[in-house]
Amino acid sequence: MCTVTWRFTPDSGGWALDLGFNRDERRDRPRAQPPRVRRPEAGLPFIAPRDPAGGGSWLALNTAGLCLGLLNLYEAEAGVPDRDASFSRGRLVWQLAGSQEVGQVREGLQRILEQERLRPFQLLLAQGGALRRVDLWRWDGRALLESDLMAEVPLLSSSSHRPAAVVAGRRMLHDAVAGPAGLASADRFVFHRSHLPRRGPWSVCMHRPDARTVSYSQLRASGSGISFRYAAGAPCRSALGPALRLEPGG
Repeated sequence: MCTVTWRFTPDSGGWALDLGFNRDERRDRPRAQPPRVRRPEAGLPFIAPRDPAGGGSWLALNTAGLCLGLLNLYEAEAGVPDRDASFSRGRLVWQLAGSQEVGQVREGLQRILEQERLRPFQLLLAQGGALRRVDLWRWDGRALLESDLMAEVPLLSSSSHRPAAVVAGRRMLHDAVAGPAGLASADRFVFHRSHLPRRGPWSVCMHRPDARTVSYSQLRASGSGISFRYAAGAPCRSALGPALRLEPGG
């Protein structure tokens, strides 16, 4: 239950990536720890919040300008019983967040799937800076499918409530307010806190009796470094905090 949008703009001979991410969760899930700079023993420094329930994260951005974002894949959930999952999906992001490049993410992901049992998920990779790319891995509990999203609508969403219809509605809303390149920076937070077409399970800022949007993250990656801003709580009523920053190689 999440929504992510992105856009690339030319920047100092490379590309700046601007990305927004709504995290939707059950109301009984523990509150997440806010983003911090993380310096793993192996791999690049990265910025990420942490989920105390699973011990991982849903979103991370490292000093190579590489962003990983995790979304559920509800369409495949019915065929995978809870007992078949032995590994928190958020730990994927945590273990892969320090990767230098896409091939390292791909190899690490395949290695984890060979060793562990995971429930279905979508793992988004977006990169800005000297390179620009957007890739998606979808795991349905049995097979891993990789796709290139550079030519696709720059929005990815998930919902446990009528998944196909809700996601289609959010795409229509995005298309109505964004140009072909995606949302401009000034419009991104407005879109992610939107209650159109009405406040409830269909809106990007989602509110249901059992679940809600619990945070919004706004990331930027360019040749000059990375930044991560975070609104703890539903974006319709929470302000973005100050930016955490890291320079390339920092």
